Amino acid sequence: MEKLKIIDSSQQWVEIKELRNIIVHEYEVDDLLNLFNKIYSYVPILFDTLNQVKNYLSSTKMNK
Repeated sequence: MEKLKIIDSSQQWVEIKELRNIIVHEYEVDDLLNLFNKIYSYVPILFDTLNQVKNYLSSTKMNK
């Protein structure tokens, strides 16, 4: 996805995946405020990626 310019950094997505694992497995239950802040900081990246995926799909449909 990085090569297709859908995402800016694969490292960001590694971090998001690690955060997802923390959420699912409840590793940081003691510090919920910090966990919430981490989640909140990635929201713009998630929305931006969603828009990039939509744009990519639209452009590939037009080229067929």
